[in-house]
Amino acid sequence: MPLRSLAALALASTVLAGCGFRGAYTAHGVATSGPPIVAKPQLEVGRSWTYRLVNGYNSEEVSRFREQVVDTGQGLEIARTGSEEHVTERFTPDGKWVTKARPGYGALEYSPPLEAIPFPLEVGKRWRQRTMSHDRQSGQSYPVLVYGRVVRWERIQTEGSAYHAVRIDRHVFIGDGDFWKTDTQVWETDWYAPSVGRVVRSENTSGYYDLRQTSRAGALWVKGNWNVLELVSPGTASKQGSALPPSMLQRATGIHDDGVIAFYNAVN
Repeated sequence: MPLRSLAALALASTVLAGCGFRGAYTAHGVATSGPPIVAKPQLEVGRSWTYRLVNGYNSEEVSRFREQVVDTGQGLEIARTGSEEHVTERFTPDGKWVTKARPGYGALEYSPPLEAIPFPLEVGKRWRQRTMSHDRQSGQSYPVLVYGRVVRWERIQTEGSAYHAVRIDRHVFIGDGDFWKTDTQVWETDWYAPSVGRVVRSENTSGYYDLRQTSRAGALWVKGNWNVLELVSPGTASKQGSALPPSMLQRATGIHDDGVIAFYNAVN
């Protein structure tokens, strides 16, 4: 679908959000205060973090994986390793993602690079971006339109600890519509903790309308996965990260976004 159509969908969704369209997220941080500006973190080779992926519908743990900063000789990257996936995140010097990992779904490549966390962070900051996503595994590419906002400071609880974090919301429109379905909409929330230098909790949901199944109430809204990502352990800085082989760093797999959940939670 052309991006002008995506923009029209975004406007309609914004109106719904302004009317109090209810979100699906069950875990919210408690509002608090924090520094007016948060700078981009400085990554250290060997620094690692351990995360767990949880099904938001039933709170069951799906998997655990480790992320580690590595030096490939051409710059720093974040390598994700787990029982089922080996993915690398690649980013520009100013922190934008060229390749961004998605828990359980491999990674997507973005051109121009994706600005998911717009450093420096400042509460109230908003941005909009148009980019193209590419799934290397399937070979499919789609236009993407992102509306983002730095919402507020919150105290967020994870399995590992409680963190003082900045909440960042993104509403994403993927131009994958067809004659039988609308474009996929994705709602993402990250909680970024400056003390860790990483996102300590993240939720993403998405969905689309199936135009083949309609009723007096309209087309059927198809939900997909509800992914909750939590930091379990911030780990420690270690030079061992530089020993990861280049072959592992190249095994970035494609995402299969099979229509994921939910409803937008507007924070006024």
